Amino acid sequence: KGALSYKGLPSRRRVGAVIGIVKLLRVKSFEEFDATLSYISELISLNFGYADTDGNIGYVLTGRTPLRKGKQGSELFPLKGWTGNDSWDEFLPHKDLPKALNPENGYIISANHKAVDYKEYKHYLGSVFKAGYRAMAIERSLKKSIEKEKITVKAMQRLQLSTFSVAAEDFVKIVRSLSSESLTICGEPEADAKKN
Repeated sequence: KGALSYKGLPSRRRVGAVIGIVKLLRVKSFEEFDATLSYISELISLNFGYADTDGNIGYVLTGRTPLRKGKQGSELFPLKGWTGNDSWDEFLPHKDLPKALNPENGYIISANHKAVDYKEYKHYLGSVFKAGYRAMAIERSLKKSIEKEKITVKAMQRLQLSTFSVAAEDFVKIVRSLSSESLTICGEPEADAKKN
């Protein structure tokens, strides 16, 4: 016999999240923003950005992250739930989820990448994140804009719609560094590669 448990979207009281969304429209500080997101944290994991008219910027991660007993990374595989060795008894409280307010560099990037460094952040959130290439592209663009002291709405629109890929850029560098002799198909030199 077995059982399956998934904590992504269990049937929780959704009323709290609705209350949180309504309250979110009336917050007047980052602290209120974070406290209000605790309602939404009960329902779903999302990245929330914050900005106010005083020039403050912030970030809050919401969601219910199980505090697991087992080895980090083991959650990637089916586990023996009947042993209790990999169970969880509680969730990471909202107050302990990653947050940022007015970072020194002057910007916050949220691109579904790993937003914490486990050397500095003591709670384990998981091990499957986007590779970070999108975040790298965003940071590169932001740094260029900051150097020019020109961060405009149009520049942000271009950044939002950009399809530039750091991963593709890295791949092209690797391919260009290969000699035609090193390109093979099924162990035989590629004829077209030799022509070039």
